[in-house]
Amino acid sequence: QQRCLRLKRDMQAGEILRDSDIEVLRPAPADALRPYQRALAIDKRLKTDKQAGDAIYPADVEDL
Repeated sequence: QQRCLRLKRDMQAGEILRDSDIEVLRPAPADALRPYQRALAIDKRLKTDKQAGDAIYPADVEDL
């Protein structure tokens, strides 16, 4: 099984993702961000509300 980036805590749309908010866990849904893509999520704004443990997808984040 592959790993993906997941949230450590519940977060609301508009919050800024920090390295401390992200963990690497299995399983990885097909389009979720992989550990080597961590830079695509760090210091980005979350576009939708998400719960702890949710996978992070490219469509979930936007530049500041």
